[in-house]
Amino acid sequence: MDDVAEFLRQKAAQCRTLAEESSASEPTQRGLLALALELDAQAVAVEAGRATAREVEAAIAQETQLGSG
Repeated sequence: MDDVAEFLRQKAAQCRTLAEESSASEPTQRGLLALALELDAQAVAVEAGRATAREVEAAIAQETQLGSG
């Protein structure tokens, strides 16, 4: 999957839709909403990991340039 965070957000939206449209029991609806929150949190974690990796790469590149100059 090219964009894992987007995939997780789509699945979270599906869970919320199922919970809202479902004639399922209240515990099932709560479970779907809890799963949606977890998927959203995982999407945020994926994006944070990517941002951290970019920051580390930029810092290393800057150090490399300073060290070779």
